[in-house]
Amino acid sequence: MRKLKQSGKHPCGICFRGVGSNSIFCGQCKHWIHHRPCSGIKGRLKPIPDYSCRRCRQELPPSPVEQPAEYFFEGTHIETVCEFCYLGDVSGNTGGCVDAVTARIKSAWKSFRELLSLLTNRAIAPLHRGDVFSACVRAVLLHASETWPVTAEDQRRLSNTDNTMVRWMSRKKISDRVRLSDMHQEIGIQSLRVCLRTRRLRWFGHLERQPVDAWPNAIRHISISGTAPRGRPRK
Repeated sequence: MRKLKQSGKHPCGICFRGVGSNSIFCGQCKHWIHHRPCSGIKGRLKPIPDYSCRRCRQELPPSPVEQPAEYFFEGTHIETVCEFCYLGDVSGNTGGCVDAVTARIKSAWKSFRELLSLLTNRAIAPLHRGDVFSACVRAVLLHASETWPVTAEDQRRLSNTDNTMVRWMSRKKISDRVRLSDMHQEIGIQSLRVCLRTRRLRWFGHLERQPVDAWPNAIRHISISGTAPRGRPRK
């Protein structure tokens, strides 16, 4: 079972992500539950005084949130943590790049707000503001992204963050019905998907140009005996 990580001020008792106003309170576990699809309530959400979530009704397994295990070496306790940051890249016990993406989004918003007066200044040409955004904000957002095992959910979070910043720079709302491609062309930048793919291909080129006996290529071209083909199964 994949281990989950709590997030937000009020984590959901089912998916452990932060909840908003469209949620219901469980009287047993004292957690707020998302209306859809976590609550299991069909139709519009109505207040239920004695509501109990699916986990409390034992329709779901116990909480899969993992606690750091304890390790001892020669009688000495070794400290264990749920996540570790090294050179700006975060690795967590949940697997994948969820923790790394979360850390990068927080750092990118910090850089964006520090440069907000510059990025939204109409007296500066849009192309110059786009260059500053690419060099100081998007570079922070995609730091160490060349080696991320990005999923569709991770890419959606990155794209939503980048699109919000671009709309803020262009002072365009979703209700204005302006295409993101037009805003990208105005400030002279590419979409986040293209930028992420370019960085990964550039890193792949570095690996291809390395000597054959270098350890990255030795790992890439390793041969393992067996009948299973290379790569993960499709399902």
